Amino acid sequence: MDCGGSGGDWFGVRRLAEAEAVAAAAMARRPSTAWAEEEEEERPLTVVFASPAENFTDAAPIGNGSLGGMVWGGVATEKLQLNHDTLWTGAPGSYTNPDAPAALAAVRELVDQGRFTDATAAATRLFGGQSEVYQPMGDVNLELGGSDQQQAYDSYKRELDLHTATVLVTYSVGPVQYTREHFCSNPHRVIVTRIAASEPGHVSCTLSLSSQLKNTVTVTNANEVVMEGVCPGQRPPAPGLLLRNSSSSSNSISSSDDDDVTTGGIKFAAVLGVQMGGSEAKAAVLNDQKKLRLDTADWIVLVVAASTSFDGPFVSPSDSRLDPTSAAVATLNRARSLTYEQLKAAHLDDYQCLFHRVTLRLSPPGGKGT
Repeated sequence: MDCGGSGGDWFGVRRLAEAEAVAAAAMARRPSTAWAEEEEEERPLTVVFASPAENFTDAAPIGNGSLGGMVWGGVATEKLQLNHDTLWTGAPGSYTNPDAPAALAAVRELVDQGRFTDATAAATRLFGGQSEVYQPMGDVNLELGGSDQQQAYDSYKRELDLHTATVLVTYSVGPVQYTREHFCSNPHRVIVTRIAASEPGHVSCTLSLSSQLKNTVTVTNANEVVMEGVCPGQRPPAPGLLLRNSSSSSNSISSSDDDDVTTGGIKFAAVLGVQMGGSEAKAAVLNDQKKLRLDTADWIVLVVAASTSFDGPFVSPSDSRLDPTSAAVATLNRARSLTYEQLKAAHLDDYQCLFHRVTLRLSPPGGKGT
């Protein structure tokens, strides 16, 4: 608007638009680049562990919103637990409870009487049948090294870096330093692990896939392991029903289990592909045809793809025509056409453009949080 002063020249004043005012206020509160970099160096967004995980809650998570893994970070053995967002027991159904209105009236009456414990117990009658349950897909198992990694190790560190969405495991055995880096790529829909040593020819391991669900495992060639399985057709009636017999190394369900419960649900597949480098590197299929043995490599890259037959919330698993094995193999083949560096670069570009959109400072020096 135009404003004038008595006895002076006229001048124009423009009122800032709301967006401009917000931007100006933000710039006034914004720390200098130098301060931000200094703060970043002082407080990096990393979670550091001084030892391998002993429990599931100690493991470090990676994931892309659909496929996920928990990295335990062992030395002699490593376990990467796999999850997929569409792996559930059962099939679509109605969970409407026709007795819920009467149960609700009883709960309200108990609340009015101040009998809250009884009201809580009565509230269980509000629900229909039990909902179906989420299932863990399985594990990538690594038996690491030859005799050297059975020795005492030192300088151990397991680090989850939130800036890069990677997990890095490092340790030393004698003069050799070992590193394992894990990430889960959203652009390529795979989990990637790189294992390396500071001296050539020191990376060796035995690879396998396993699951507590009914499954079969096949080594298709010297660089690929395929696990195919099926979820229960209904929620298990008792904890542990679906677990393999702990005293047996086979993948079969114990004879007391009911096949109507342990099968008939969503099918799944996980495929593990291997790349390796080094003049002395070699791979072999072990006698049981379920494991791969890799020896004397300079480095190894593992790529894991997974899929299920889930075809939407209204399609019964028995009606699904999706082939999870074909889908997982196709995803793996697309990723294996790229180098580790290309896979990681695509992962970082995809992740960091989202992660770095917002910066939150809760307690900046000498000021209020922003």
